[in-house]
Amino acid sequence: ITELINLQSKYETDELTTVLNRNVALNKIDEFILQNKSNFSIIMGDIDDFKLINDTYGHIVGDIVLNNIGKLLKNELKDCLIGRYGGEEFIILMPNTNNSFEKIEKVRELISNIKVNFEDITIDNISMSFGIYNITEDIVNEDVKSLRKKYIGNADKALYTSKENNKNKTTVY
Repeated sequence: ITELINLQSKYETDELTTVLNRNVALNKIDEFILQNKSNFSIIMGDIDDFKLINDTYGHIVGDIVLNNIGKLLKNELKDCLIGRYGGEEFIILMPNTNNSFEKIEKVRELISNIKVNFEDITIDNISMSFGIYNITEDIVNEDVKSLRKKYIGNADKALYTSKENNKNKTTVY
């Protein structure tokens, strides 16, 4: 049974970031939407200039950055569902919308304080941009996958507003 649990955990978790992998995260978001019609947030986060980090310092350093950010997100957002959406992008489901902006701002500031030391290199200019979409009212007559796509799309639009405004920002849709 322990092996089965370990196998399930390995299947569900992105090895590099230690957060849920995309498919598992999206399925859990769908389950959450079915049970909770409102009062939650979908948040998209993207590491700023990540390609530049990889190109400048190498993929090993990029992997360390991804791992550090994944662990920080898990430690700071314990009540949230966190998944790796793709490359350097994360998706977060926050169960309570009351203070989503404040919580994400705190995380964003902590990320900009991360220092990665590798061999004789120190990287201390890591930042992340976020987009938040707060779901505050019930939406009826839409299937779960359509709702999820809409919510992620709106969070993504807010994320790109952050990116267009000099990055390292949090924008609410």
